Amino acid sequence: MKHRIRITAGDVSMEAELGDSHVAQAIWTALPIEQSGAAWGDEIYFEIPVQAEAENPQEVVESGDLGYWPPGNAFCIFFGPTPASHGDEIRVASAVSVFGRLLDNPKICEEVKQGDNIVVERVCKDSGQLARAFVCPETIEEYIQRFEKSAQILGDLKRKGVSAGVYTQTTDVEGEVNGLMTYDRKFIKIPADTLYQMHRMLYKE
Repeated sequence: MKHRIRITAGDVSMEAELGDSHVAQAIWTALPIEQSGAAWGDEIYFEIPVQAEAENPQEVVESGDLGYWPPGNAFCIFFGPTPASHGDEIRVASAVSVFGRLLDNPKICEEVKQGDNIVVERVCKDSGQLARAFVCPETIEEYIQRFEKSAQILGDLKRKGVSAGVYTQTTDVEGEVNGLMTYDRKFIKIPADTLYQMHRMLYKE
């Protein structure tokens, strides 16, 4: 199953589906993202906190494509010709990695204005709700705090007679993003040394 995201730009809200590329996974891991948008012809773009190498780079894309532009670490939404286009083609400034596609009509992007605030968030597949709450800490720091709190609770339970505890989410899985590692195992959220320090109290008499 592929990840789904919601993009809110000013008064416009649209959903998109990410592909299976490493770029798509890196962007999914970085969400949520909030940034001011800019326009270049019928393209909306904004900088994101992702640094990735080009993956299957393309210089001509389709309306509705989502692209990652490595030179500017930019998230790009394409919905029509750009200043570099010839005729009706959608030609980018320089090669992008297409990592996803809008599920809504791309022409809705015509309502987005230069400088509009843009928010990109995860969407749970089953409920259609934004993947926040317990499954999606907004920062790595928050995730670590939650994990540390869980270890403290387990320590309290141990003193009351509980003999064991199991943390089942070793990696992210689809819409569940509370794993110790990302879905592709490329990013470890809590280093082993930090985990060791968190768990030391569980092994004390």
